[in-house]
Amino acid sequence: METLCTHRDVIVAALSEKFQESLANLGLISETHLLEVFVSSSGSWTIVISNSIDAMTCMIASGQNWQLVQQAIGTPL
Repeated sequence: METLCTHRDVIVAALSEKFQESLANLGLISETHLLEVFVSSSGSWTIVISNSIDAMTCMIASGQNWQLVQQAIGTPL
């Protein structure tokens, strides 16, 4: 997958319109970087990283068959 970077609102709109993906999870990587996971009900998924310094968001990975695994924090799979 080629890395695509642009403003976050452009990426979020494209993921919603083309793949029906919406934000499912997020977490801070650093003080300036946020990782977000977008998923659809059909199982497609995309991971993006947003940079608060330059206000750019980059798609870094995507795929199919996303599985939600629910377990208590700290317990092994």
